[in-house]
Amino acid sequence: MVVCHVSEGVVKYSVSMVDTQADRLTVPLRLHVSVLDVNGSVVSTSATSAGTLVIRDVQLWWPYTFNSHRPAYLYTLQVSLPTSTHY
Repeated sequence: MVVCHVSEGVVKYSVSMVDTQADRLTVPLRLHVSVLDVNGSVVSTSATSAGTLVIRDVQLWWPYTFNSHRPAYLYTLQVSLPTSTHY
């Protein structure tokens, strides 16, 4: 049996948006980036278009065949573009 103790997970991200009519990057982006746990709770967040998100007390993913009684734990990366000046 292999036991691995990891307390933090790291997500490196970069978000860009292309203006398809002008075929160029539009800058600056105002956005909100969040990592959600399996219950939909926010576990890490940022308001920058590129960076690193740290997930404390991370639940690691594993293939289904490692433990068929408990499915793999998955996080969701959510990127929101606000429609106004307020989040």
